[in-house]
Amino acid sequence: MESASFESEEKLRRELIAILLSASKSPVPTRIKFQKELFLLTRSFPKFEKLFPFTAYRFGPYSSNAEAILENNDGLFIEDKYGIHLTDSGKRLQEKAESTMSPNNREMLRKVSEMISTICQNMNDEELMYLIYTTYGYEKHSDIYQHLYEKRETIAKRLYNKGIISYQKYQELLE
Repeated sequence: MESASFESEEKLRRELIAILLSASKSPVPTRIKFQKELFLLTRSFPKFEKLFPFTAYRFGPYSSNAEAILENNDGLFIEDKYGIHLTDSGKRLQEKAESTMSPNNREMLRKVSEMISTICQNMNDEELMYLIYTTYGYEKHSDIYQHLYEKRETIAKRLYNKGIISYQKYQELLE
């Protein structure tokens, strides 16, 4: 019974990653950005949190489950000089997964995935990681938090000027 549960969870992990990657207009450029996009998606849909437990790691929240899915599914996901994206089989998996969802759930997951992808594409890794650190924590074990903290004024100003954060959040990031 445990094996069936493990297999169904692995299938859900592959499907969720395929849906997230399909929402991006271009390949996700780095594993850091991929991990952060998936982290934000799981925080938007708490029922997915158990599929991808995130721990504090060198560059912020990290899920070994997500890493394993990317590493062990070359037929679905590809990482090349352009970034991380879906193969044709990955696109079929994403379409099949979405076809089994209710229209409302499919639409909500698609819109949230697209919003996360768009916002993350408009931030560099420093901006994204500092925003996640200051919003969710996960700075324990970080190789770069102190460096980002020292640059907080510059990072906060860029995020505010890009329209990613409000003036109130800008003030919070400076504290």
